[in-house]
Amino acid sequence: MSPVIPLTSAHIQAMPGGWTVEKEDSIRIYTLEGKLLSDSVFTEVAGNADFYAVKKKDSWSILRTNGTWFGSATFDEVNLLGNHLFVVKQKKNLSAYSPGGKLIKLPEAEKIRLQLLSAYDNQSWIILENKRGKKGILSVQNGALLPPRYDDIQVWEPDLYKTELKGKFGLVNAKGKILLPAIYDGLDYQKGLIATLKNGKFGLMNVSKSFTIPPQYSALLRNYDQSGRVLIAAKAGRYGLIGADNKPLSEFVFDEIQYWQNEVALVRQDQTWYLYHFVEKRYIFKPIDFIEYIKQSPEEIVLKVYMDKMYGILSNTKGQVVSCDYEDLANVGSETFPLYLGEKYIDDADIYLVFYINREGQPMRRQIFNANKYQRMLCD
Repeated sequence: MSPVIPLTSAHIQAMPGGWTVEKEDSIRIYTLEGKLLSDSVFTEVAGNADFYAVKKKDSWSILRTNGTWFGSATFDEVNLLGNHLFVVKQKKNLSAYSPGGKLIKLPEAEKIRLQLLSAYDNQSWIILENKRGKKGILSVQNGALLPPRYDDIQVWEPDLYKTELKGKFGLVNAKGKILLPAIYDGLDYQKGLIATLKNGKFGLMNVSKSFTIPPQYSALLRNYDQSGRVLIAAKAGRYGLIGADNKPLSEFVFDEIQYWQNEVALVRQDQTWYLYHFVEKRYIFKPIDFIEYIKQSPEEIVLKVYMDKMYGILSNTKGQVVSCDYEDLANVGSETFPLYLGEKYIDDADIYLVFYINREGQPMRRQIFNANKYQRMLCD
């Protein structure tokens, strides 16, 4: 196998898409296959996936990694951004490259940084900052520019920017139109929902503004289920359920709320758990002293429960899988294929009954041990 770059005393360095060979303060660029990319000789070279920034004497030029030049202009400085962009300076003015092949002027820009949105195929925005610390933004995709006027700005979606002015937060779109005035103490974005904070109270809205809940709750609102039509809210440290229209679906009397079924919630008051049908406003199962999650997935929730001083298994899709008849109960299988081992102690006979129960609640095997043998088995 012959070498790509012949043996030489020169310094060889790997670059995106090729190699540089430096000898006596002169640099040449080669392709990955070892072919000379350009006849020119440079004094400095930097590269990303699409471009090389190359310097001759006191000026910089842009050479594409396919060997063609980006125009004939020279620049005072070149900054490569990410894999596909660059920013150039000419006579103290900054301009950014856009995928359309044009240079877009960045007015007042003293500093720049790049923001990518991975959820949108790594679309790019350039955050620019002027000498007074004010920030603006350039959309690399379409060249839309918001001049520096904000204390801070951040892209949440291609047409949704979070802004900060005098310590308060708001929202604007890509054209600078105000969607939410900068009057909030905090804004948080997740999966199309925007949590709002004002005067110590929390609210919620979605990006489409199909619902807006004013800041009036003492904790962040959370989705109860995947539909987003039912929310968990808090007032004075107690939790309740509300609809997306902000109408209450339960009283605010619970210490904790977890999803169980679309109309039935798993709720805790003090140390006791209940299944509460919030549409019919009633409890539908016995009080539960203790719960332990065996499985928690969108398909099924399985709990080990303790009530009436006995353990059992409860499923949100199958109901009571294993009745609460066991003094101890453990899953010796897996989350996907549970196998329950239930224990009963018969005091009069001083024996232990051990039951093996499948995930459908059907006993598969029973064993009897006297107390001494069972204790030795547990220790082993």
